[in-house]
Amino acid sequence: MKLKKLWPYFVLVVICIGFFYQTIFQFKVPFPGDLLISEYAPWKYESYLGYNPGSYPNKAQYFDVIRQLYPWKMLVVDELKVGKIPLWNPYNFSGSPLLANLQSAVFNPFNTFFLFLSPPAAWSFFILVQPFLASLFMFLYLRQIRLTQEASLLGGVSYGYSLFISTFLEYGNFGHTIMWLPLLLFLIEKFIVEKKRINLYLIPIIVALIIFSGHLQLAFGSLVFVFLYILFQTRKRVILLLSIALGLGFSAVQLIPTTELIGYSARVPHELGIVTKNFLLQVHQLILFISPDTYGNPATRNYLLDDTYPGNAFFIGVVPLLFAIYGATKFRKNSRINYFVVLSIVLLVFLINNPISELFYSLNIPFLSTSAPSNFLYLLSFSLSVLGAAGLTFWQKKKELKILLIPIAIFLLSLILLGFHELFHIPYLLKLGLLGCGVIVFFGISIIISKFLKKKAIVYIFLLMTCFELFYYFQKFNPFVSSKLIYPLTPIETFLKERAGSSRHWGVGAANLEANFSTHMKVYSPEGYDPLYPKWYGEYISGRQTDFSIRSDARITSTEGKGLLSIKYVLDRVENGSTEKTLQPGSFKLIDSFGGWRIFENSKALPRVFSVTSDCLPSMSLERCNSDGNLIVGKILAYSPTEIKIKTGSRSGTLILTDTYYPGWQATSRGKRLDIIAYNKTFRGIENLDANQEVLLRYMPNSFKWGVIITIISIVSGFSILRFYRYEK
Repeated sequence: MKLKKLWPYFVLVVICIGFFYQTIFQFKVPFPGDLLISEYAPWKYESYLGYNPGSYPNKAQYFDVIRQLYPWKMLVVDELKVGKIPLWNPYNFSGSPLLANLQSAVFNPFNTFFLFLSPPAAWSFFILVQPFLASLFMFLYLRQIRLTQEASLLGGVSYGYSLFISTFLEYGNFGHTIMWLPLLLFLIEKFIVEKKRINLYLIPIIVALIIFSGHLQLAFGSLVFVFLYILFQTRKRVILLLSIALGLGFSAVQLIPTTELIGYSARVPHELGIVTKNFLLQVHQLILFISPDTYGNPATRNYLLDDTYPGNAFFIGVVPLLFAIYGATKFRKNSRINYFVVLSIVLLVFLINNPISELFYSLNIPFLSTSAPSNFLYLLSFSLSVLGAAGLTFWQKKKELKILLIPIAIFLLSLILLGFHELFHIPYLLKLGLLGCGVIVFFGISIIISKFLKKKAIVYIFLLMTCFELFYYFQKFNPFVSSKLIYPLTPIETFLKERAGSSRHWGVGAANLEANFSTHMKVYSPEGYDPLYPKWYGEYISGRQTDFSIRSDARITSTEGKGLLSIKYVLDRVENGSTEKTLQPGSFKLIDSFGGWRIFENSKALPRVFSVTSDCLPSMSLERCNSDGNLIVGKILAYSPTEIKIKTGSRSGTLILTDTYYPGWQATSRGKRLDIIAYNKTFRGIENLDANQEVLLRYMPNSFKWGVIITIISIVSGFSILRFYRYEK
């Protein structure tokens, strides 16, 4: 390939190195370890890198990464390394589906990084590839629709390093899901022009990768986007839509278990007031299109709004935005540009708080109502980036000075919006609000100067301006830390691993270990934090069997009446000031203390496995059965996430394993299949077992089996259909 064709790819590599200079040159990891060690137990009670406990400076971002995504990722990787399918997580929620929750992204091909590299290095590459590939794929798509190289670079950078991708960067699953969208459109356009079947074969693979990347709502948005694109852009609709549908079949191995879990989950819709106030852009907030820090930035602790900063991440750079508006005025010259103009308008209608959007979200549409509509901001960033590249291409051909009307209009509109804030006493930060205005002025001056410059120098200035803008917000928001701050080992973790065994733990007040840290430590907790987990477990742990609604958290406030959770160890901190009234000596025995920690043994905790004899009446409590000698302790012979071998006690009865009941667990003993019941509507039970009988439990849900079958059939039949399908060339 000639150097003339290679230089844009070299530029994209250099830009990526620049944005991740801390990783490339300083070996820092894009991970919120600063938040972990300064805000969360047990790490905040330890000293790191010369800082006093809890004093390490942090940007207060990405708590979901340390509480959910990284622990799940590492559990998935650990299971894959030993050749097992990561179907189940035994460490939180007293056990819950792992593969089915989708955000674990079991089938993401970039998990291979973790099989060959150290976790810090693998995570760094896992995060780094998102903006790089998003910008690369966008560049390829824009070139395919015949925009100039320079304009395609601008569009690639404005999308790949847009504020949306930057503020969700370290989640991983967000960027990995949306980075495939431009590649999918590239393949569609490539097929339309070249009529090569290879592009048809690749389309369903990319669709599956979008779903496998770990965010169902974003995947849904991308596929609807592509569906409409195909309908309005080409006559080759049947074969292309068939190819998209085959991609859904390819991903059945993920979609079917996930659909099953959604049906069983405790997830409930957002209240309309929360949606309109916190998830939709208010009209006066349109200033964020040019100055995203008008209301401050949570990473610098000066954010003024009640909503979330990433939820308002519209920004793609002032220069691409101005060219996008200019490109929209030229929509009649290109049908594809027309599509993005219409889509941008529709998205704005549904992302800004207005009567239409309020009516729409009041309908409580099942899939949309349970997640934030602001997540679809990336589609607006994508559309505006395409329009920005198109606008630059149009301008390069004629260099019209009348484009100056656009920055003048936007500058005046910005001043009006800032004046609106003053008039109605809406809090904002004037200096940060004026940043975008300064870039607009510089843009206008550059347009005037362009009349006196030769070649493409001014275009490169526009690209540099965009890079500097996006780099500023990228670095301001995202933490990069030493690999030493990725879950460093603590004394309490060592204790739990050495002493707790299969017993569960729970922390009181300041001693509480946030949900899913147990997954990373590989110790057992009854609590959990996940958008999807079995509803019946939430009902039990909350103590509410009726009028139960919760979104993500399963927490307990006391071990009282929660014997079935098998909480043997209760953690306490001196900061709690606990007394004998808090932890009564008759129930809790102090067994160890160190470094401000106090460890109690809960005498009322039921064992993880036991048998209830027939003498224990259904109306009798388990505590009463235990005191009467009718609760017989069993034994766990072997325990792994998806396979458990247990032995009943010395008397016959109903075997109880205090792990969450969920369809797909199968039990066998003496060569026979046994039925598993939902004991107390929540835990696993097996009736009528003999004394000292060994039982093997395996987790292999039918939803996963059917998913595998449908995926295999879809791949075989799909490629055959695409191979022999006749279409007009």
